[in-house]
Amino acid sequence: MKILCVTKCPTGMVQTYVAAEKLEQAGKKLGVDLSVETQGAMGIQNQFSPEQIDEADYIVIAADVAINEASRFGNKKLYVTSLEDAIVHPEQILESLTTKSYSYQDAAVSNKKILG
Repeated sequence: MKILCVTKCPTGMVQTYVAAEKLEQAGKKLGVDLSVETQGAMGIQNQFSPEQIDEADYIVIAADVAINEASRFGNKKLYVTSLEDAIVHPEQILESLTTKSYSYQDAAVSNKKILG
């Protein structure tokens, strides 16, 4: 399973990077192929290529504000959560992707603030 994660907090500081680290640690522990893109105060770091997005099985959006370029995930299954949840429960998020992720269109309806 290939998972891409995007993290972004309102100030683009600490929580963005703590959530990224926690998700990466959970991915290693669970043995999944996971990459993280941070959208922080220093801009977008480790931005996903179109090929990475195409190959991904799931996209985890851990954010408390709108992420940049959300529409590029239009044909993927998304799991949208808060930064706090990603920091506190990263393993549970990754373990529940198959049952709690939604199409971009469905996720956008209930997460307009995050997906624009």
